[in-house]
Amino acid sequence: MGGRIGYSALPASLVILLCWFGTISRAPRAGSDVAILTDSVIYAHAHGSQAFQETPKASRTAIILSRSHI
Repeated sequence: MGGRIGYSALPASLVILLCWFGTISRAPRAGSDVAILTDSVIYAHAHGSQAFQETPKASRTAIILSRSHI
């Protein structure tokens, strides 16, 4: 995808700034539980589908078994 150091450095610096000023502790109260749950389901679906696309067919059972405890 072309991501380099800025791909992870920018979000990391944002988290550091939020922690530094103490706003990260207020973040869970600012968003609703429904929005957070929806985002979690979408990301889990995206990561699961990518795992199925990138691994051989013989390893798909291992992916399902490893994901079942989450």
